[in-house]
Amino acid sequence: MYLNKEESFEMLFEKLDSLEVDLNEDITELFNILDDKSDWAFMIKATAYIELVLTNAITKQLSEDTMLAVVKHLPLINKNTGKVAIARNLGLLDKTHVSFIQEVASIRNEYAHNFEYVAMTLSEYFKKLEPNKANIKYRSMCIDNTGEPYRQLLESRPQLAIILGILFVSMRVKSALMTSEVKSELERLEMKTLRDLVGKIA
Repeated sequence: MYLNKEESFEMLFEKLDSLEVDLNEDITELFNILDDKSDWAFMIKATAYIELVLTNAITKQLSEDTMLAVVKHLPLINKNTGKVAIARNLGLLDKTHVSFIQEVASIRNEYAHNFEYVAMTLSEYFKKLEPNKANIKYRSMCIDNTGEPYRQLLESRPQLAIILGILFVSMRVKSALMTSEVKSELERLEMKTLRDLVGKIA
């Protein structure tokens, strides 16, 4: 690969700075919803945030602003046509992130469609699960493979555990987008460098 090192490093640093700004914005937004007094409202907002991250990433990856109108109306979870499936097929998510999102969406749906959950805390929600179902949920939500420490965090501070999981998802999606952009930009810089070399030789 023939590249101008200075231009390449400048581009990489710009992308990393942009990623840092994006992640700081995510942290600010997500910790703002952590203040919710109602876990019911928290689950609705947390799932909506995941959906926003995926919608923006898919439309950006497809490089089509016109796709936004289509993508934003897709369901979050659907085996073939949901945002999670599309993001997975585009390489924006891996299996661990998909499992986490599916569990968050499942909890959100239980909260949204059962009036008795309105006053129920997430801690109460996890305590009322039968042991086998609880173990499956904990394993599916353990996004960073820490196992028991994450399970303890889910039991003691479920909102914080979910926020951290969403941050992992967002970081993964934005890193995958950045990697794709860097690859395209490096290819563009390589062509520019080759043209410059050919111009000097000719």
